[in-house]
Amino acid sequence: MALLGAPYLAEALVDAEGARISATRGLRWLPLGLLCASPMFLLRPAFEGMQRPRPGLIVAALRTVVLVVPLGALGAYLAPDLGGTAIEGLVIGSALGAGIASLLMALWLKRYLLSEQGHQAVATAAT
Repeated sequence: MALLGAPYLAEALVDAEGARISATRGLRWLPLGLLCASPMFLLRPAFEGMQRPRPGLIVAALRTVVLVVPLGALGAYLAPDLGGTAIEGLVIGSALGAGIASLLMALWLKRYLLSEQGHQAVATAAT
């Protein structure tokens, strides 16, 4: 939808031609952002379901403050020098930050599950 409908959505939202072009280019990168952020949105409830909400909260804060905002700003700053628009750099940088946070969350969940499996094996062996 974002890939095909970007020009129409931008036209409906923005009056100025330059802003419309920038909005169209930015909207076309949104599927990448969603793809990078989806694992985080799916893994955070897994921790909450195991009665451990703190990892999700920590990674969500880390994602926003340390990754998405600085990488989005860096992308917006560097994109014009690399032939893109600032909005494209913002979206790509934010997607990169969300992807890194998703990877951290997946690694944390894997480590937690492996440690729980080890604890259960020790408890089973002790009985």
